[in-house]
Amino acid sequence: LALQSRYALTLYDLGCLIINRQNRVVRMTVEELRRRLGVPEGSFKNFAEFRRDVLVKSKAEIDQLADFTVEWDESEAPGAAAR
Repeated sequence: LALQSRYALTLYDLGCLIINRQNRVVRMTVEELRRRLGVPEGSFKNFAEFRRDVLVKSKAEIDQLADFTVEWDESEAPGAAAR
């Protein structure tokens, strides 16, 4: 595939690992996802920036070129206080 973003390529690789599983859900925190994608520490300071500049752009690339689509569900960790 001709993915332009290294984040898209890494997210695509993760998708390939789970595409043939019966349960295709991967649960992780934002920090875990940032580490898996190789997002440098201190970049995209809030989740809105991370979502817009990493997740949404990577999803658009993958959805156009791959045999699968990327989806995510955002939820707060149990017991997390709203601020």
